[in-house]
Amino acid sequence: MRDSSLTAKRLSRWLRRSGTLPHGRVTNVSVEIELETTISKLVFLTASYSAEAPADLPRNLVVKSPLKSGEVSEAQFYKQLAPSLGTPPLVRCLATVEDEGDGSTIVLEDLRATHDHPPWPLPPSRTQCEGAMDALACLHAQWWEAPTLGQAIGQLHTPESLTSMVQGIAAHLPKFIDTIGDALTAEACNVFERVFSSSLKPWMRLTDQRALTIIHGDAYTWNFLFPRSGEGAAFLIDWQLWHVDVGARDLAFLMALHWYPSRRRELERQLIRYYHEGLLRQGVSDYAVDELWLDYRRCAVRNSTFPNFLESWYETRRLVASTRVRVGSLSRPELRRTAVVRFPLRDAATKHLLLNTVRIETWRSCRSKGAMAKTSILARQSLSSSWCERFQDRTGADSCASSTGRYGSYSAPGDRR
Repeated sequence: MRDSSLTAKRLSRWLRRSGTLPHGRVTNVSVEIELETTISKLVFLTASYSAEAPADLPRNLVVKSPLKSGEVSEAQFYKQLAPSLGTPPLVRCLATVEDEGDGSTIVLEDLRATHDHPPWPLPPSRTQCEGAMDALACLHAQWWEAPTLGQAIGQLHTPESLTSMVQGIAAHLPKFIDTIGDALTAEACNVFERVFSSSLKPWMRLTDQRALTIIHGDAYTWNFLFPRSGEGAAFLIDWQLWHVDVGARDLAFLMALHWYPSRRRELERQLIRYYHEGLLRQGVSDYAVDELWLDYRRCAVRNSTFPNFLESWYETRRLVASTRVRVGSLSRPELRRTAVVRFPLRDAATKHLLLNTVRIETWRSCRSKGAMAKTSILARQSLSSSWCERFQDRTGADSCASSTGRYGSYSAPGDRR
């Protein structure tokens, strides 16, 4: 959808072609909110239907389209994979549009009335964390070691593709270190250099097809929608980055990358065990919890590329990035008053890890605290050389990145060394 006009006739055509509107038509479309994020355009609307239309069609919808032409990954996910997974953990998709000049537009049910996520910087509650684990276990179990991976679904990694990917990110390391400046400690700088100059064994784990599956790829708190009532399943949104990987990658992205050490220390092990139990309930076998923990630690190492990756991503887009306002993050009146806020490149890559989704009021109060934001990222990604040595002894990896550092170590369950 390349323009702001969305008519009842156009929406009817989309829904009819998708099969969700076999009879009747859309009689009226009332657009409530239009938003642009860094990568997509969102239109929140209320639709009215004729009497012949199916009674179960939702009235509150979200129409989402990428800002960049040719981006089809999310529409491809909903068209190719979503029918096998169902809802929940997926939000109901009523249409995918990949023609008529509409790019890869998707039409989703709008769940803001019943679901939301904690406003930044509040972490998810224990109940919400378990809901997230249930959603991820359901997703990962669906394609666990599926023979179609790398054939009909997604692409498998090779040593060459993995090396090229990490080296591409590593090329931006000098720029990243220069941008962060003295907020990056000598110890952290040393670990970044060790990771990028290693033989990349945590990444090479992906050349072993054991426990590979489809993952979300961007599974942090604000890409989950939790029931406002506190009861019911969680939903996953924003599927632009789905790919083939180990399921532990989503867990490490959610916890090791985005949570502070005290939060991880309290919930990390419990939630990993809870997720493992969910896999077992879904029929996954021959994958011990210790093996899951090892994969999780390897993925924590891989997280070390993320701040540098963000720096290079924003450098490619040049100059500025916009804050991302996600479905359910603000109430409707607040969204109506919300304007796009932009901030300089120097702060974009670092603050993105802290913000992602942000209330405008919170952002304004934090604009003068850039140094604190950078320090917070380094606290999340602080790495201990002694822990690196322990990781090498236990996993055979010659590099590691502990996201707990001096606050604690990622020892395997039962490990007392």
